[in-house]
Amino acid sequence: MTPHRQTLTFFAAALLATLATPQPIKAQSLRSFLEVTIPFNFENGSQHLPPGRYTLRTLQDNILQVQGDQDGTNFVVKTDQSLDPARKGRLVFTRYGNHYFLREVWIAGRSTYLLCRKTSAEKQLQQIILAQNKDTAPAEQVAALSASH
Repeated sequence: MTPHRQTLTFFAAALLATLATPQPIKAQSLRSFLEVTIPFNFENGSQHLPPGRYTLRTLQDNILQVQGDQDGTNFVVKTDQSLDPARKGRLVFTRYGNHYFLREVWIAGRSTYLLCRKTSAEKQLQQIILAQNKDTAPAEQVAALSASH
């Protein structure tokens, strides 16, 4: 990581609902769902989603559905693995200026996570931002998941 990169961490109120299985997460193990509150606007391609409560579930091994009360979108994902299990569940967003894109979905205690593919709109925005601000790299925005009672 270059010295010009900055990481911004923001913990949002979020709720973790039910998970179907205790084994390592695969995309299909999210067929049950996560319920989260995302406190900022975010994007998927050309879709703009408002802050609010969302349900996340997989439709297929490589499709993550994010559905709000009025808006929803599907993300193309793949399962990736870390050496260390996540201490807390979290959604990781990449921030370019005022634009947020969902990057990762982590479940507490799991070393595998879902990685969202960059859309062409995100790649295009990334190129514009980097061309304008050569010393500024994208930052991460983290929304923490907490267990519901």
